[in-house]
Amino acid sequence: MLKFPLHKHLREDEGKVYALGTNLELEPYRLGEALELIYLLCDPKNVDTLTHMIQEDLKHLAEEGFSDKDFEAAKSIILEGHRNELKTNAYWSNLLCNYYLSGEKDIKRPESFEDRLSKITKASVQKLLKEILAQGNSIKVVYAPEK
Repeated sequence: MLKFPLHKHLREDEGKVYALGTNLELEPYRLGEALELIYLLCDPKNVDTLTHMIQEDLKHLAEEGFSDKDFEAAKSIILEGHRNELKTNAYWSNLLCNYYLSGEKDIKRPESFEDRLSKITKASVQKLLKEILAQGNSIKVVYAPEK
């Protein structure tokens, strides 16, 4: 969900990144843990500026929420990605591994994905983002080419 507003601001409006991605992982084996990754390709000179801009954008999203347009676009792209994943062996292998490793015998069926996605609201995402940011945990890793 974070990719769309960040992409619009940092790439389209500011032109400071070449590519940007995000990934939220809720850790099922370590209850209560979440990992939000934000990764980008940029000119190394812009790292500190972009770090500050991302922090400000995240604060704004946590306080003001997402636009309807960004939120619906994100859900649509997530759904399309899921439908494509269903066609891969990696998806099914991961599903089975999670089923056996979690100890739960209630496998989350792929057909319930759309129903679960439809229940995600702007407010629930905003609340989760607030909770994650309130923890104050952050790690910045910068890969730079050798000179």
